[in-house]
Amino acid sequence: MKNKVCFVITFVTTLIYSAYAQDKIDYLVLNKIKTAQEIVVENIKTKVTVKLDENQKKSFLII
Repeated sequence: MKNKVCFVITFVTTLIYSAYAQDKIDYLVLNKIKTAQEIVVENIKTKVTVKLDENQKKSFLII
């Protein structure tokens, strides 16, 4: 009985922690290339591509 209670407590704690960690890992990745035609922003749940006009390309490429 004691082993079952310890197992259940450990399992529930691990489940809650993994759900919390998944929210915190949900970050954005911004890929920047030298000849920027577009910006690709990837999130774990979505992917967004933005086409750039000439002015946006110049401002994006200035470091």
